[in-house]
Amino acid sequence: PLNGSYQRVGSTIYFGHVHELPADATTFELVHPKVATVARDKNHLYFKGNIVAEANPASFYFLEACIAANAPRYRECAIPFYAKDDRYAYFVNVPFLIKVIKTRDIDHFRFEIIDGIGYGRDRTYRYEKGKRRKLS
Repeated sequence: PLNGSYQRVGSTIYFGHVHELPADATTFELVHPKVATVARDKNHLYFKGNIVAEANPASFYFLEACIAANAPRYRECAIPFYAKDDRYAYFVNVPFLIKVIKTRDIDHFRFEIIDGIGYGRDRTYRYEKGKRRKLS
């Protein structure tokens, strides 16, 4: 087992002990140990064993402000996370989904906490659970 979600048997990677992935076992790794359902190899990013077609696995990472061990606590902080790669931002709701956020301001996309709620944000929009809202 790599964790409770992914397993390596010889040169084969499995999700949930039964779902065989088309993954490269030599480069397969968890993106962050705090998020057990997100992994990558040299070719793909995986969420719950499914390929996230839009994602660039080489540049994908979770925003440190919401994933770090010493990150401030916010409501539901063990479930939703924000991440980005060189093209898109992502809202990751661990048990349910990964949502692509097609911000046009990827360089300024960040994580913030307001009144105990975690948001993604760029210069124009705030993203609550991945849903875009224009800043006033």
